[in-house]
Amino acid sequence: MGVSRAGAGAETDGGQSRGGRRLRTVSNALRVLQTLSEKGASMGVSELARRLSLGKSTVHLLLQTLRDEGFVETEDDGARYRLGLGAFEVGTAALEHLKLGAHLDPPMERLAGLSKEAVSLAVRSDSHAVLVKRFESTQILRAEIRPGTRMPLHGSASGKVLLADLPREEVDELFPDERLPQVTPRTIKSKRTLLTELEETRKRGYAMNFDEFTVGVAAVAVPVRDKQGRVRGALSIAGPTARFDARQWLKELRLTAEEMAHGIGLYAPGGEVHR
Repeated sequence: MGVSRAGAGAETDGGQSRGGRRLRTVSNALRVLQTLSEKGASMGVSELARRLSLGKSTVHLLLQTLRDEGFVETEDDGARYRLGLGAFEVGTAALEHLKLGAHLDPPMERLAGLSKEAVSLAVRSDSHAVLVKRFESTQILRAEIRPGTRMPLHGSASGKVLLADLPREEVDELFPDERLPQVTPRTIKSKRTLLTELEETRKRGYAMNFDEFTVGVAAVAVPVRDKQGRVRGALSIAGPTARFDARQWLKELRLTAEEMAHGIGLYAPGGEVHR
């Protein structure tokens, strides 16, 4: 990523990451890609620099390198950047490697068609639930929620499902403080409340979300487990809060999760459900 041997020392982050010392240039390039992914639209150098707290010249050099490698591309005016095919290819390969490829699409697509609601699959990335697949509702949701969207674990139905599988020690590491970050006025505010809800999620086998990540959007999610019983993903249905009945599609949601589980060598979530 344009780091020479002579300059490697200057490009090394003096702090320790989970994987040891890291190169700042590589880290910043990945942050650029992540920011473009989260935004879901093209961005200019100034906006990226502001979001990343980096100098414009640094961001411009990073973008030029990423463009040369095919990970970003410019729009017609050349002043704005968006993700390129290189990023798509790497992302697709990652899903296949995680056994989350296109073979999981048919059951999700069927459920979306049946329910007329948005159906999503999310996996955990640190303190977030990341949407890796999504089939949109035929009825428009007023929210920019799409593959690549990162939702806080404590502020989404999928996130609560993923959190509920973690031991208390890991939950404490993710949320060391009693007060939790707020996304909307409905997001869970305290760790005590979150722990109570996680216990309820374990007992009933599903989690709900009403306006906690996006005002006006509600969701219900169930876990998808591997052969050892660990939660590998969360399958959800979401719709407008004003008319969404979180339990209406719960049976079909579980059946779909079961079908997807068989497709990737997993087994059904929370109890036996038969057709």
